[in-house]
Amino acid sequence: MSDNKDFVSTGNWGDFGTVIILDAIIFGALFVLFSCLRRSNRFGHFYAPRVYSHPEDDLPNSRSLFGWIRYTVAMTEARIFELRGLDATMKVVTLRLFLFTILSLLLPIAVAVLVTNATGDEGVTGVPQISIANIGRGSNKLWVHVACGYLFTVISLFWLYKGYRIFEDYSLVENLKNLAHNYTTLVRDIPAESNLNAPNLMARQTPVKANKLRGLIQKKQALQTDQKFLRVEWEATGAVPQKKKGVACIGKNVDAIEANQQKINEKNDKIAPIRSAGFANAPATFLTFSSMRDAWETSRGNNPAVQAYPHAKPMPAPYVDDVFWKGLSATRTHRFLMTIVAVILLGLLLVFWTIPVAFVQGLANLNNIGKGGSFLSGTANWGTIPRGLIQGFLPPLVLIIFFAILPKILRAINALRGPESHSTLDRHVLASFFTFKVLNIFLVSAFGGAILNIIDQIQDGTFNIANSLGSAVPAQSLFFINLILAFAFIKYPLGLLRLGELIKTFLGRKKTPAEKAYRERPGPRNYSSTYAVELLIYALAMSYAFLAPFLLAFAALFFAMAYLSMKHEIMYVTVPRYQAKGKHWHTVFNCAIACILIAHAVFIALLGLKDFPEVAAIAPMPILTIVFTIYMKRRFHASCDYLPVERYPDTDKEAAGANFAQSYADPVTDVHRESLDLLQEEAIPDQLERGNQAMPNLNVAGSAHV
Repeated sequence: MSDNKDFVSTGNWGDFGTVIILDAIIFGALFVLFSCLRRSNRFGHFYAPRVYSHPEDDLPNSRSLFGWIRYTVAMTEARIFELRGLDATMKVVTLRLFLFTILSLLLPIAVAVLVTNATGDEGVTGVPQISIANIGRGSNKLWVHVACGYLFTVISLFWLYKGYRIFEDYSLVENLKNLAHNYTTLVRDIPAESNLNAPNLMARQTPVKANKLRGLIQKKQALQTDQKFLRVEWEATGAVPQKKKGVACIGKNVDAIEANQQKINEKNDKIAPIRSAGFANAPATFLTFSSMRDAWETSRGNNPAVQAYPHAKPMPAPYVDDVFWKGLSATRTHRFLMTIVAVILLGLLLVFWTIPVAFVQGLANLNNIGKGGSFLSGTANWGTIPRGLIQGFLPPLVLIIFFAILPKILRAINALRGPESHSTLDRHVLASFFTFKVLNIFLVSAFGGAILNIIDQIQDGTFNIANSLGSAVPAQSLFFINLILAFAFIKYPLGLLRLGELIKTFLGRKKTPAEKAYRERPGPRNYSSTYAVELLIYALAMSYAFLAPFLLAFAALFFAMAYLSMKHEIMYVTVPRYQAKGKHWHTVFNCAIACILIAHAVFIALLGLKDFPEVAAIAPMPILTIVFTIYMKRRFHASCDYLPVERYPDTDKEAAGANFAQSYADPVTDVHRESLDLLQEEAIPDQLERGNQAMPNLNVAGSAHV
């Protein structure tokens, strides 16, 4: 019997049960509260705004308490693609495929490995009894884990293959749409004075270097929006709106319209000299052709006019609303240097971020910290409920809060790299955020927590790395189960409730109907942060599939909740800020492959620590994964990003690309547009009209439509 029995038995069933009960109570309260608010007349517009703002979508709805669940689950991916675009569709597809992957692993792998672990010869008790920590060193029972490892690899890669097949099918439809970006090529790193005489070229739009002006215009337009609503309030009430002048709303009341107009005038004074000085052209240009064939061939680099410039980098143009105009000012050298700077900053931030993670891991191991004689030595004598609350519930909640502020920091750093589109920037943020989560939450927590578990052995001088880490790392599964429960039972229900927006909308100052309709509109969903969370849980599920397969059941619960929550949000709530033709899937696929390779590495390391004599037997698993990845890149990457040559439309049948000749004009050069709200003037009466609509009389018996 191993000397590690004591520390791997710290995850007792009583503490674990306390956490599950607490999370389930919170989840039930939040879920029922959301369902009640959603069906009410007062909050129905807030929780399903697209039912009323877009009646042409003909979205199904229900007044029964949980009827929304049935309609959300029944919504097909083809319908989502039709109404919400390819980005939203691939988001739903990703969650469904991750869920199917976990469910496919549960029966053949979890059952076999669970039985093997439970009948191990280490004699540990508690939750770790059903992990690989209960298998002795060099035991022949580890062959069960090896066999399941191959099955795990095949199943995981199969579902990723299915994902790319789905993406390819939808991309073909997307790339044939009669929209501006399918007739346009973006060329970066091309001299501003270049002369491009390409056949069928209808228009060339060159952005300008005016990033300071872009920031000023954005602030001015925000002030103009506020000014518009202040005037509406004045006309509606007859009283001049007032505001406090000073810091933190301390000071005398002043005329809000006059104060706001003064700020607008200050912005105009700063904008005028910049405009009068003129602009330099950015090292990028948009080429709009009369046919899709010419646009796609130019994007592939097959246009002689572009080939004449060796450093020119052609690519398919992003959607117009996806263009990141500030990034187009960056030269090739600037992007290279800023990429190095961004990598250094991300590395420093990664090191800094381990501090709160290590602190949280300490909270999750109060018993073992107490063994070291610290000021927390009395925690081992606490009751089951307070100990379960602090060790199981509080650490995941603290981690969620810490990582909630990280995406904004990562976005600012990655923006230095000069991306050409918002979606490219978000994909950089996704890759960075995923790296942070895997390294900080997964690896630091797994191995750092394992060291905390064996701190008494280190102090006594009886520490044996093979014995100790080989048992302690799998025992960390309890911490990760608590984290998964916090995400599934707390984060997603809170996301459905949108409490912050609810408070601002209904408990803030009294607003005119027009402003209320405008402010109630839900903001866009940033997929990069949500993808990172889901990929973290996917990494945990993959790595613990044969170390502590009990975790798979909770991962399946997480992805089921994520699927329901995100699908409802996509269909009924949010409006996307841009469309990116589903290209987040490329980054998601790369991260999923990284999760599988991490699982292989952890498995090989654990088998080595367990003195398994045939570790080489699992060497083909990562090789198979790498070969699969190379094949998938060659098979699908080009066919998804570019329209296949054999699918080019006949030139005489396609719509004239001349319709989109001015689509990619730099908005900063349009003086008239500067004076308008980014959200069109005519949108306000439309929002007001819809905001005053009464709640439709829904069929309680379960009508399919409103």
